[in-house]
Amino acid sequence: MRIQGTVLAVLSLAGVFVLYGCSELNTPGPNPVTPGSLVHPTGWNDTTGHGATHGDALQKVNWDATSCKSCHGGNYGGGSSGVSCYTCHPSSPHDVKFGPAPNGHGIYLTAEHYVSTECKLCHGNAYSGGNVNVSCYSCHNSFPHEIRFASSAGGHMAYLQAMGFNSTECQQCHGINYSGGAVNVACFSCHDAYPHSVKFSQPSGNHVAYFQANGYPIQQCQACHGTDYAGGTSSISCSGGQCHATATGVAKSPEACNTCHGDFRAAASDTASWAPPTTISGDSSTTVRGVGAHQLHLRGTGPNISFKVPCSGCHTVPPSISSPGHLTNQGPAPVVITVARAFTPSDGLTPTPAYDPSTQRCSGTYCHGAWRLQRATSTFDQSFFTDSVMVGSFASPKWNGGDAEAACGTCHGLPPQGHASYPITQCYACHSGVINASGNIIDRTKHMNGLIDVYGQQLPMR
Repeated sequence: MRIQGTVLAVLSLAGVFVLYGCSELNTPGPNPVTPGSLVHPTGWNDTTGHGATHGDALQKVNWDATSCKSCHGGNYGGGSSGVSCYTCHPSSPHDVKFGPAPNGHGIYLTAEHYVSTECKLCHGNAYSGGNVNVSCYSCHNSFPHEIRFASSAGGHMAYLQAMGFNSTECQQCHGINYSGGAVNVACFSCHDAYPHSVKFSQPSGNHVAYFQANGYPIQQCQACHGTDYAGGTSSISCSGGQCHATATGVAKSPEACNTCHGDFRAAASDTASWAPPTTISGDSSTTVRGVGAHQLHLRGTGPNISFKVPCSGCHTVPPSISSPGHLTNQGPAPVVITVARAFTPSDGLTPTPAYDPSTQRCSGTYCHGAWRLQRATSTFDQSFFTDSVMVGSFASPKWNGGDAEAACGTCHGLPPQGHASYPITQCYACHSGVINASGNIIDRTKHMNGLIDVYGQQLPMR
């Protein structure tokens, strides 16, 4: 049948009735409408304006495009009109499910690898409204992601940096714990520890605790911050500012020994700061096994009675952070005491230092009384001997027992066993330069040094 002349037709589209003119309507055959002969009102396909476009009409009915199917088919692929909606935009018109989670456009964009070019057809090149006057940013400030939002220097690291690393809005699509959410894309599929929360800082948020729990995966840091931690693709340096820097603001490497244990704000070159406090668990009390007498040995603090013992005196110091057995050691650091052997006297007594982790006590160390001095071979006045030998007390101090474990008189008697009896206030008469009239050590380099400091001389122990 052929109808000529002017025909007034009413089309129900998405619940909106539109009155328009049509010059002719063809109805023969299985596809009764000749493509292009049935014309929507002026502006219906306009991509720049508003008011009469099908985007505006669909917006008014909450994007329910059911009535479009009467001409364009159940799947919008052409239908009786022979005109597919997808010739303009492959994923549109949106139906009511093309919205928020759980079956929304996040799922669609995932399948499209987050290439959102076609979204611009309706929402504008900047996703701020376009001809449908619906801004994508009315729901989420930084979306939809484009493919460059994944890994480039201008990607989400730069965005998060500008947001102070507050990643709350990421949770809208990726879930509260960033494990997938509505889009089923876990942030952790790219990096296990990210995105950083605002608490992921040293020392308050203590990401050292995270590294400890996960085997110290420093490669994750390097993936964004570069192999030298100077910025990398994130353009964010780990060093300087309030991150890896000294108390005076001098930048230092995250691989400094005092990053995980010791004084975090001390200089990387300060070897005494490499040992606790604090421990890798954040402990600072000397009663804690990981702290104990570290600083008493390294700095010679407390009674000030001995030389400074380096880390290598009791531990095997790894040459680098990645040395075998360093980061993989999940227990207390192995104790291998070597410093006590450095002062082996020539009288045949060889100290055999040892540490018992069950009692936390040291034994057999020269500096804690494992020594003897023979009268027969001594080169100074033998009248001070009351026996054939003078001996130390072979003490076994408790590592976390405090200053009292090394108080004067605990490593040898006052005076030592086998020495003539004199009050401590008279020791300075023979040991001048080592001790004063009050009985205090005034030069710890001359005390427990493997020599006899007497009469101003340093004589070997025999």
